[in-house]
Amino acid sequence: MSGRANKKEIYVGIDLNDRGALVSFYTPDMVEPETETAGGEEQFIFPAAVLRTDTGKLFYGEEAVRRKNDPGVEYHDNLVSLALQDETPKNREYLLVFLKRLLAFRKGYVQSEEIPYYLSITLPKLDSKIVELFSWIRKSLELPQSFFKLTDYRESFFDYTILQDRSIWKNDTILFDYSTENIILYDMTISGKLHPLDAKVDTRTYSVPAAVHADNEQKDAFFSQIVREVFKNRMVSGVYLIGKGFDGRWLDQSINEFGTNKRIFIGKNLFTRGACLGFYREKEELVNNIRFVCDYKIPSELSLCVLMNQHITYQPITLAGQNWFDSIFECDLLYNGRNTLEIWLRQPEKGQQPAVQLTLEDFPVRDPKSMRLHLTARPENERMLSIVIRDDGFGGLYATTGKSWTFSVPLMPEVFEESAIENAPDTLFLLCTGARAKEPYLLKPDELPIYTLEELCYYMKEHLFLLGEDSFEKDMISWIRKQIGMPALAGKLENHVNKSEVPYPAAYDMFDSSGIYSREEMGSIRDTIRVLENQTPIEKKKQRADYLLSHDQNREALYIYLELLDDHNLNKMDPSLHAEICYHAGVVYTRYFLYREAMQQFESAYSFEPSGKICRAYYMARELMLLREPKERVPQSILPIEEETLESIRDDMKHMRAQIADEFAKRDAETVAPSEQTGTKQILSVDSLALSEQWLGEYERSLR
Repeated sequence: MSGRANKKEIYVGIDLNDRGALVSFYTPDMVEPETETAGGEEQFIFPAAVLRTDTGKLFYGEEAVRRKNDPGVEYHDNLVSLALQDETPKNREYLLVFLKRLLAFRKGYVQSEEIPYYLSITLPKLDSKIVELFSWIRKSLELPQSFFKLTDYRESFFDYTILQDRSIWKNDTILFDYSTENIILYDMTISGKLHPLDAKVDTRTYSVPAAVHADNEQKDAFFSQIVREVFKNRMVSGVYLIGKGFDGRWLDQSINEFGTNKRIFIGKNLFTRGACLGFYREKEELVNNIRFVCDYKIPSELSLCVLMNQHITYQPITLAGQNWFDSIFECDLLYNGRNTLEIWLRQPEKGQQPAVQLTLEDFPVRDPKSMRLHLTARPENERMLSIVIRDDGFGGLYATTGKSWTFSVPLMPEVFEESAIENAPDTLFLLCTGARAKEPYLLKPDELPIYTLEELCYYMKEHLFLLGEDSFEKDMISWIRKQIGMPALAGKLENHVNKSEVPYPAAYDMFDSSGIYSREEMGSIRDTIRVLENQTPIEKKKQRADYLLSHDQNREALYIYLELLDDHNLNKMDPSLHAEICYHAGVVYTRYFLYREAMQQFESAYSFEPSGKICRAYYMARELMLLREPKERVPQSILPIEEETLESIRDDMKHMRAQIADEFAKRDAETVAPSEQTGTKQILSVDSLALSEQWLGEYERSLR
């Protein structure tokens, strides 16, 4: 084993059944896998047995068999069946211990046991219970799914054969396994006109009578008959004979039945070596123009029809030829206007065909591109695929609704003729390509947590008017580079910052790089940016203040409004804009119960652009002030107003006052004894602040 100490990876193949196990190891610089010996020369089988002494010491394999009659020992064999029949952790642990001892042999092939290893286990057959058991084994060994493979003997035969010289498998290939009292035929054929070709292995079991098994001459005649039957009218180019039943020189007549022009091999460790080579072939993508098909392989390629970078894309969610129990697909989708998702089937001669349409019932009301969905596709068995779609929320913009949708889809569905995709392809779900950050970026001024590029783009597109020279700060660019893994975009944004091309050229480049906006949407964004670029500084500040006001950031909004109303800005804005700024400043003062200041702002607004809306706001602010201060301290009304309009306002205010006073009277009656009640008039005086707060809601609604 010299010269094998610097390997970076190793492939381990274990042929496992109730009788025992064979283990082989393969590194890429080997010609063939090497099988570990269990005793003497060519003794490869480690008995599937574990023994524990009364002191707790463990023995396995041949040593366990030799000590099984010792006093005070606990002996277990047939470890696979034991773990399947009794699923208690203790019985599974025996099998796990046995496999760990086999894996320990790899230290003779690599420098350190810390070097990653790929483990492939092959068994006579697979079913759901075996799959579940070895899923537990894999997790117990702390192996990632991508480092573990489970196959049956049929696939191991294929994996070994397909990496041999093509002369062996250019026609049909036959394997006879005589490891037990029966002879099992493995019959491999390759068919198909288009790549990848399909290889399948059929099996058949021949019961060997005890008398035949004990007599070489009868055995030769019996096996000759089998060969004659199997080879009749067939082109066979390779033959493998494995198992101890073929030991001895009794194949005289049988060899003649094989005929000429065939490669014939005899051995005992083909399945374990095939397990090694199969995993290596899969990782290195060797001879991938031929795929093995069987009952546990996924029969078809199903895809999601989605948009990626604004092109219709068929994203595979299952791969034909993959083990159903190894298959799992996950992705994130961005809602784009429709609540249906189409699954397409790839057919060898027709290409992609629509197959299944999934409707997400009771879908939340969202704007396009404002909801991220996580999709998981995992086969339930060899026939059905389970698809689970859940609402993942949208950062700090939209919390998740907690909704999820589950579908069962046939792995070989019937295609349907018409697809809804043709009607509105621009509303297909978008395939998210960026990662979701572990740590959010907090967007100013709201401190909104943002986890994805899609969330960042949505916010900035909807709030282009908020962007300023400080919008593309270093922290955000660093977050894009490190947290969502987009260094190229981060580099572009840094170039824009260095060239003082912020905010709009940088924002446009980010929207374009995201791939979530159509050509028409990018055109609309460009038009909006042109409008914003032509705005005066005062218009931009006013728009920012309006946004802050709409998000209850009153102090920040008032600061900007008062800055805009400074004397040096008066000749830079038209009367309409001036009036609107004064009006909004009055609204902010009202929120702080500063009704005198609010009246002054409404009065100024009216002087620039008289309107009924402003006049009404002025008089309502005056009425609110009357609730808190004596009448003589409330300014006299000076705005011109028609008597009919003023009476209407007073009637509305009286109605609102009466409603609220009744509510306070009822509340007071519930908490104060009748002899101590002071009446509505006293309540209005004592609770004027609370009353003003409640009235304020009604008042603000009237301002809208």
